[in-house]
Amino acid sequence: MARLPQQPSKMKAIDRAVNHFDSIEIRKLVVEEWSDGESPFEIYAKPLTLKESQSLYRLSKNDDLALLAHAIISKSLDEDGNKHFTLEDKVRLMN
Repeated sequence: MARLPQQPSKMKAIDRAVNHFDSIEIRKLVVEEWSDGESPFEIYAKPLTLKESQSLYRLSKNDDLALLAHAIISKSLDEDGNKHFTLEDKVRLMN
């Protein structure tokens, strides 16, 4: 297989991946089902990083429901960047 000529200014794959994740904006998720009757419930979050995913898997110990609860707890922010949930909410989120 012929090799393509390397361009000196070409970014390495790792640099492209890191730049991509760094550029991802905080996203807003509207959860209509959690509305207070006047306005929908809004969650702000950045996508999980690989390191965050690893931590969630370790915390969850092969329990899918616990994994989802930990993800909601760790990533769900309000409009000002404050966490919506704490670890104390885990049991209630799972039921």
